[in-house]
Amino acid sequence: MSELCIVLLMVVLCYNGSFSKTLDEQLGVLFNRSDLRCPKECETQDFLNKKRFEDSMECCTCVAESLWVVEGKQNGTKVGHFDVLFVKHYIELKVKDHAVNFYNLIYTYGNITDIPSSVCNFSTIVYIDLSFNQIKDIRNIACLSILDTLLLAGNKIQSLIADVFHGMKHLRRVDVSFNQITKLEPTFFLYMEGSMFHFDLSYNNMSEIDVTNMVRLRQKYFCVVNFSHNVLNEITNPSNFSFQREQDFGHGGYLDFTYNNFSHFFNFEKIGFQDLQLFGKMQFYSFDFQHNNWICDCKFYPFVSQATLSSHILHASHVNFKCNRPPQFKNTIIKNFRHYPDLLICNISMSERCPHKCHCFYQPSRNQTVVNCRAKLSSKRFPLVLPEYENLALDFSKNLISDLDNQFERTKNYAFRIKEINLEGNNFHSISEFAVSQLKRTTMFNMKQNQITSIDRSLRNLRPCNVQLGRLDLVCTCNDLWFQSWLPSPTMPCYNNTLIFCKTETGYKSITKVTKSELGCTEDSHLKWFNLCIGILISLVVIFAFTGYNFYIEIYILWRRFLRKVSRPVSRNSFQYDIYISCNEDDDGLRNWISCELLSHLNDRGLKSFLPYRDCQPGRPREEEIIDSISKSKSILVLLSDLHHLERESTKAWISCEWKYTWLKYREDFSKNVIIINYDFLNNRDVSNRYIQAFMRASICIDFSNYRKDMWSTLNSVLGLSSPSYGFRYHRFQSSLDTATIYLQT
Repeated sequence: MSELCIVLLMVVLCYNGSFSKTLDEQLGVLFNRSDLRCPKECETQDFLNKKRFEDSMECCTCVAESLWVVEGKQNGTKVGHFDVLFVKHYIELKVKDHAVNFYNLIYTYGNITDIPSSVCNFSTIVYIDLSFNQIKDIRNIACLSILDTLLLAGNKIQSLIADVFHGMKHLRRVDVSFNQITKLEPTFFLYMEGSMFHFDLSYNNMSEIDVTNMVRLRQKYFCVVNFSHNVLNEITNPSNFSFQREQDFGHGGYLDFTYNNFSHFFNFEKIGFQDLQLFGKMQFYSFDFQHNNWICDCKFYPFVSQATLSSHILHASHVNFKCNRPPQFKNTIIKNFRHYPDLLICNISMSERCPHKCHCFYQPSRNQTVVNCRAKLSSKRFPLVLPEYENLALDFSKNLISDLDNQFERTKNYAFRIKEINLEGNNFHSISEFAVSQLKRTTMFNMKQNQITSIDRSLRNLRPCNVQLGRLDLVCTCNDLWFQSWLPSPTMPCYNNTLIFCKTETGYKSITKVTKSELGCTEDSHLKWFNLCIGILISLVVIFAFTGYNFYIEIYILWRRFLRKVSRPVSRNSFQYDIYISCNEDDDGLRNWISCELLSHLNDRGLKSFLPYRDCQPGRPREEEIIDSISKSKSILVLLSDLHHLERESTKAWISCEWKYTWLKYREDFSKNVIIINYDFLNNRDVSNRYIQAFMRASICIDFSNYRKDMWSTLNSVLGLSSPSYGFRYHRFQSSLDTATIYLQT
């Protein structure tokens, strides 16, 4: 019946022009409920500015009125009240007026220890005020599905479980202040949907708060959550909850953390923000951390270093919270540290290996650990141990320390961690190669106001802008001229870091302006010639290496040709065949030329030849016969022809096989000879076989034009035969070309 009444009231109000329909509709869509009405004032900018609302929806969320209140104002609908009667061991609720639609339960400053179980008999209760009683348990309140306001301030509630208000979608205002609450279960607010606009947890005993109770993922707006006047000192995340980039944190609301015990700013990574920029998605949330015991140290740096993020969150008028410690920063507004981040440091004690009387601190703005022992080292020696932190910035100035090498021997436990070192105003007289080797990682090396008379040239391995020697007056030698190329130029900002002056006959003069003659230096011509020879030698090595790497096959072929010329000829009797002919047997013109011209010429000379397509025995594996025939042949004659027009892939395979075994036998047997005839006038780029290309580049190119007519005599010479006078009988069957080219390897 109560639900029907609510529906009827909503229908009536839909046609009432007293409220802004547009805002009401937006409010209903936003929270998926239709029982709230937004006052007209939320449409005016003056009201929004006065109440400091950012937009109309925030105003509606905070000052919206429930349906039963609106209906009562318009139509005079009564809201009934209960009389609370104590009957033996339970409490009885007595209705005063039955002619009402909604009920209020108000009983304050009494001795009620539990919420009366009989409230569940009245499902239209919308308002309960049981403040300042003795109530400890409120779990039976969930039966009131349309309850709007629950006031339980000043009771004895000790904890709130996450689902205590489960199903109470219409509950907008809860006040549990001045109780004894020590624990608020995680995810209490995280998944709220359209409820808990006002929640007051002030004046309780909470010492920590889970991060999931600071944000809401399903509710775009809420108004206020008040955690003030507790003993909160930590934001926890025991469940390792992680906020994701795709999550929507909504518009949020105002979270009041004033008057608690927060001292150190929280670690964003530990509370679930793996990327600090994710916290920027909560830009409309207002966090008020005023009146806490803030210690302004290095733990604040990650927050204030995010300029955009901290500017917005810390710039709001109500979050001008101030430092409480250290004393020098007391009452300093924390947001001002955005302009002075170097001041945010964390001190390091003697128990953490800070030397006696020294001041040690971690400075995150510079990512360094400072050890300030200026005029504090009574032992006049470097400390043996220092804090176990990276990027040490050491100030050992004004300590009258001497013997730099010996001091760096003492730093072997931390020398590799030194980022900066200030040795100004001590008693050092030289900078050795060993000392420089200990400073390879340093970005600042200050040796000003020391009586330096000797500097090892290894110092040039350090950047000149990282070294500060001040002004040094030296008795310069020729070995000191390296300063001229190492010292920074006058246009560089670090020019005054180091100024070297040499003693000359006319007084002290900058080493950058001293000439070799003024120092009595002579040109070392021997060294000059030595450097020139070394350069030439290196160039030759590079050239030979390049040539050998790219043309090693050609070099081998030329070397064999030379040796064959100076060696004794091999007897023909040691081979079964005089010549092995490798050719494209699918080329009809080439086969005719071989049959009519080449074989006839060879036979006339008494040369025994092996032609695969003529002499291979049927039934015998061809590859085996090719290997055997090439091995038994004194010379291998390769006739190059265009293979692009071959129709049979098998022919290409056999030709490739012949070339492979030709090279292998040629390399194994020094007595073998290879002759290449370029039948189709191919260029190197037309041949894919690397070894054939090498023969073509390294062999003698003989012109067999019709004008010379000496092809057969040249071939006879290559084969080691005498040649009678022959007429030129060379012709091509597939081409009318007038010239041919033959490459011969001897």
